[in-house]
Amino acid sequence: MSNYLNEIEAVREGLKGKAEWGAINPEYVVRMRQQNRLPSPWAPGTASSPSRP
Repeated sequence: MSNYLNEIEAVREGLKGKAEWGAINPEYVVRMRQQNRLPSPWAPGTASSPSRP
């Protein structure tokens, strides 16, 4: 099984028994985690970040 699918299963297990979190889709959690690992071109201090007034 791929790391991506393993992460989805781990999140699914972590959400079990937490009724108030029932609407959270484990795949979306993993996708957001993956996206947050990438550097943003708008991050402060990068060459392409917009200058602030």
